[in-house]
Amino acid sequence: MKADFQRTVFSLFLAILFITLESVAFAQSLTPLGQWSLPYGETVATSAINGPTAYVVTLSIWVPFSHLKVINIADPQNPVFTSDTPLASSNVPFSGNGIALFGEHAYIACGDPGGFHVFVVNVADQTAPVIVKKIDLAWVTTVTIEGNRLYVGKGSGGFEIFSLADPDNPKSLGVFSTIAANDLKVADGLAYVAAGSGGLKIVDVTNPAAPWLVGGAASGTANRIAMRGSVAFVGSWDGQGIVRIFDITNPVTPALLSSIANPFNIVAISINDSMTAVAYNSAGVTVALYNTSNPQSPVMAGTLKLAAVTDVLLKGRYLYAAEGSAGFVVYDVLDPARRIRLGSLQVHSIPVGVRVAGNFAFISDLLNGIHIVDISNPNSPTRVADYIPPEDTGYPVGSVYPSGSNIMVPIWSGFDVVDLSVPTAPKVVSSFRGNVPVVPVITVSGNYVFTSGGDIVDVTDKSHPNRVGSLSPPVGITKFETTGNYIYYTTTSGIGVIDISNPLAPRLRGTLNLGYSASTALAWPNWYVRYNALSVFELSDPDNIRLVNPGTYDGLGSKVAVSGQKLFLSRLDLSLWDIRELSAPLLVKFVSAPPAIDLAAQGDFAFNLGGQGQFQIFQGALGPPPARPTLQLMRDGANLILRWPKDYADFKLHALSNFGDAWEIVTTTPAQDGDFLNFTNTRPLGNRFYKLIK
Repeated sequence: MKADFQRTVFSLFLAILFITLESVAFAQSLTPLGQWSLPYGETVATSAINGPTAYVVTLSIWVPFSHLKVINIADPQNPVFTSDTPLASSNVPFSGNGIALFGEHAYIACGDPGGFHVFVVNVADQTAPVIVKKIDLAWVTTVTIEGNRLYVGKGSGGFEIFSLADPDNPKSLGVFSTIAANDLKVADGLAYVAAGSGGLKIVDVTNPAAPWLVGGAASGTANRIAMRGSVAFVGSWDGQGIVRIFDITNPVTPALLSSIANPFNIVAISINDSMTAVAYNSAGVTVALYNTSNPQSPVMAGTLKLAAVTDVLLKGRYLYAAEGSAGFVVYDVLDPARRIRLGSLQVHSIPVGVRVAGNFAFISDLLNGIHIVDISNPNSPTRVADYIPPEDTGYPVGSVYPSGSNIMVPIWSGFDVVDLSVPTAPKVVSSFRGNVPVVPVITVSGNYVFTSGGDIVDVTDKSHPNRVGSLSPPVGITKFETTGNYIYYTTTSGIGVIDISNPLAPRLRGTLNLGYSASTALAWPNWYVRYNALSVFELSDPDNIRLVNPGTYDGLGSKVAVSGQKLFLSRLDLSLWDIRELSAPLLVKFVSAPPAIDLAAQGDFAFNLGGQGQFQIFQGALGPPPARPTLQLMRDGANLILRWPKDYADFKLHALSNFGDAWEIVTTTPAQDGDFLNFTNTRPLGNRFYKLIK
């Protein structure tokens, strides 16, 4: 392709996908998200993944013994078999790292009665792969590719380097045979080798005809290795399975950062941006998940008990396991650990609301006042006091509003001001009565309390609340939230905005009729509305509430709450959403929880108040965002070419001509050009804006 490579980084917006597992141990087990099962008598030996395609080598009790299976995993819940290519007539098992992918070719380690081989398979047509060459070797332990070179581990015979200038016909460039090579990875001209009893060895391969040993480190009997940037994860056997984590910034003397020990032998290791999966050969097989975002302090994040595993692959949020006769199974590794139920407390009678401030939660009980709960230890919330309104203030109470060392407690036709300087001994300071005989919804801005009964009350002197004005809220107010100079409210039929820049003269701004009562949460400048979908409305113009995302999460729900970049949503479960891309919330996962009467959020915690009085605390932290793909612009005559790395094929290109318009997905399928995806368009007249969204 001829092009003027004047590259311009274009505006890039994307929803974040990779979320690290919570750094708290748990004992739950993963359940399969999707599974592709094998015919009788076959087991999975090793696998590799490229985009939406999995390449799986199986072993069979029937001749021919080895097969290459191609599986479409575009939908991880429904893997689809594409093709089956017979390989060798031997059942020599290869556990892990037995396939390497390069463009339209797969290089597969295998064996038959004549010895060991690397099969070169053209997979351009995934429905009918073609074996184009067989490289004969004395022994093969692993294959890997870096750049346009194939590296083949040969056990005690070291490793051999092949050129892939002609992918159909690899040519040997050199051999390094002074160390063993049970497994290896290559990056930036250096080969990192799991060298058996030699531990970790690092070899300079910039001149493939004359590789030379740079350095290394003791690491037991090393048999597996994985790499993430300047960190190497080396699996070895020292009477127990140990994963040693090294800083390889100095390849001469790698520095040991930490280690992970397990009584059993290591079968396979795989990593993503923040997690490490280790398969152990125990009674059955245990796949252990560790949060290694801080490689100096790995934390157990979960385990998976399986009958048999010969290979595991971590790709983003999914773990792909080669489970012997069970086939090729996909697990969502975010499932069990994204939210952890930490503690709970049973509150009797009729709960109606919960609010959280600092180390305390305030649970409103329709008949028994306010329960004050110490949540400083979220694993063990403790009820420390109750506030029972004086008899002459009447019942029932509504959801409180924390304000400094006080809480405003809605009661019949008004509210109480309650002093919480001593949380274990709440004390009523004063009471305010309005003229509307209902329990109002209230909000506070500065020294003013606004009630859904239409009262504006100055509480500068907490002992003498003073009505200073009135507002005319719409009928059926269900919620008030205050941000800056605005009150955002929901009613039984819609949402709206009240301007309180002059608190004594509030005025109604924008309204939007939804036709239903909704639960809402604010994450400025957006408003998240929950009914039968999680919809997003933009509030930057208070006179024009604009729908920016109609939502796709089906099923009636009850409550939403926002904390920073996290949104918690109660339905028949509790779900965690990533809202780092404000207008495009991303569902992370959910956990079983009773439907919420009310829901609050603070920091990484969600506080769920169930209809039967169950008060439960859940934790749901988001991990660091991944590296973002770069969207590039190039000129090609009269055309413009937008391109991004092919590893981000699941990102979709969106476009618009004028800000304020809705973004539209570009439906044309991008063309693959080497390591990139290209979208070609004639040069537009006027402005045209693009972004990538996942």
